[in-house]
Amino acid sequence: MKSSDRRANSWLAMFAKRGLSHLMVFSAICLTTSMAVAADAQVFNAEGLMIAKQIDDTITKYMDAFNANDLDRVMTFFSDDAIYAPGDGKTHKGKAEIYAAFEPQFRGCWGTMRFDEHERLIDVENRKVTIRWVCRHDMSQAKSTGLVMTFKQMMIRLLKGKRFGWQGLDVIHFDANGKFKEKFTYGWYGSYPHALREFG
Repeated sequence: MKSSDRRANSWLAMFAKRGLSHLMVFSAICLTTSMAVAADAQVFNAEGLMIAKQIDDTITKYMDAFNANDLDRVMTFFSDDAIYAPGDGKTHKGKAEIYAAFEPQFRGCWGTMRFDEHERLIDVENRKVTIRWVCRHDMSQAKSTGLVMTFKQMMIRLLKGKRFGWQGLDVIHFDANGKFKEKFTYGWYGSYPHALREFG
């Protein structure tokens, strides 16, 4: 073999060796990066699952308190500066205003009320939940608190009967402590919810 050929083969061998080394380093970097990304994904998934479970458990307990007609327990789910917009054009700010807005229905002015949940969607990243429900009323158990309320109850019975229901949505925003910071209800159509006898 000529000396020039030997030198050429030597150079080729050196480049091949270096190329293999570079390929191994590149592969190691890719593997390390993939493992790091996978680890981050696992941490995110674990954290996301934990937040989702906390939100899910909180909503279940909240719905139980509502259907047990326990207003004091319902209020424990709200933050001190929470906002509640029931969909009638009004906005209630703070626990005192929210309590006052809820109080008539918990006092029985609209009869016995129950919320049957049909769907629950949780937005983990933004700490929000949307609940689709049917609110059912039994006006035979309604408690009157004056002439105006008595007239409203009579009109409802006349138009809708003693038992009826209406559909709606709640969109609830959570703060970092797991409390409700905003609650928006969507179920109003004009002056009153779209109440149907078949939901009674």
